Amino acid sequence: MKDNYDFFKVKKGSIIPISEKQIKVNIPLDKEILDWFRAKVHVMGGGDYQALINRALYEYIQCQENQTVN
Repeated sequence: MKDNYDFFKVKKGSIIPISEKQIKVNIPLDKEILDWFRAKVHVMGGGDYQALINRALYEYIQCQENQTVN
């Protein structure tokens, strides 16, 4: 471990940039919801719990669309 670190060229923001089709939002979620998704990602061996939430929302929308059509 170094005694000093140079953070002069560090950029603020996420390490992995979001795609052009994504929009960053802040929404309040119940602790139990976040805990569930974080645990799910942990069981899967790692990953991005936010991506998992995004996928779950897509699947919910698809189910709703299918119910409307039938």
